[in-house]
Amino acid sequence: MTLRFGLLIAPLAVASALTTTAMAQTNTGLPPQKVCSVIATNSWRNDIPVPHTWTKQDCTDWATSISATETQFGCMTHDGLTYGTAAEANCDWQ
Repeated sequence: MTLRFGLLIAPLAVASALTTTAMAQTNTGLPPQKVCSVIATNSWRNDIPVPHTWTKQDCTDWATSISATETQFGCMTHDGLTYGTAAEANCDWQ
């Protein structure tokens, strides 16, 4: 099965690349999901789920390509969507 995000194709197999520690953090057995959030100040925001292989630079490059002015690195777990230091650690944003 493959998820498609515009031109981005993310095989579900990328989840298997997550460490056992990261998978244990969800309590559901599902791995946490990276979310790239880009913002055009005082105008719009766009959050997209991205493959685990995405880096901060990939997210920043995507933001630049769509003329966003800010970037946030998120993580979706069974507790919801979070941003900031904890989110970056839980989803292994590098």
